[in-house]
Amino acid sequence: VYKEMKAKGVEFNFILYNALLATCADVGYVDEAVQIYQEMKSSGTCIPDTWTFSSMITIYSCSGQVTEAESVFNEMVEAGFEPTIFILTSLIQCYGKANRTDDVVITFNRVFELGIAPDDRFCGCLLDVMTQTPKEELSKLVECVAKAN
Repeated sequence: VYKEMKAKGVEFNFILYNALLATCADVGYVDEAVQIYQEMKSSGTCIPDTWTFSSMITIYSCSGQVTEAESVFNEMVEAGFEPTIFILTSLIQCYGKANRTDDVVITFNRVFELGIAPDDRFCGCLLDVMTQTPKEELSKLVECVAKAN
């Protein structure tokens, strides 16, 4: 769709870029999302917003690309945007897949530091991460679950 739109000379705005990125996130088109994201940033007319960063972090998290997810997260914070519960949930999912339990705990604590209330999706993600966590590190996450309730 993106290539067809470009070929037809469609003028892109941040709403269209974000819709395309959200679609890529939904279907797992990582390479296409990266291309769209880079074009958006270099367009000179469209600046990434919370939705943009959220889509990219989700895309990288779902594909297990921890370094890239962290890079976009840091870029988002440097641009002055506050993390949302959705973004932090995506990061926890990413760290869980990579067996980075300490980073799960750090991100979990950040939720409370920011005054964000964990929602059902966040708690469900945390429970899912527990199923992937080595037994010797489970106690770290049990403390998080207790704190979330």
